[in-house]
Amino acid sequence: MNTLSVVIITFNEERNIKRCLDSVAPVADEIIVVDSHSTDATEAICDRYGVKFFTQLRPDSFHRCRRSTFKRTGRIYTKD
Repeated sequence: MNTLSVVIITFNEERNIKRCLDSVAPVADEIIVVDSHSTDATEAICDRYGVKFFTQLRPDSFHRCRRSTFKRTGRIYTKD
């Protein structure tokens, strides 16, 4: 059986993350958030949803964050 993992890259997204999670939760088997050291409530909001939350060690590049997600999931299809 196929599963759908949704990966979301964040940085200080407390204003948007709830809406994003609400939109993917009905179809995702797994939600992974890769955060770039947010200083707002992004992580706390994600915790309420029970997502897998990782903090990127080097938050200096969106592309570095994106590449790190490849290690956390299998087949990758992206929507930029």
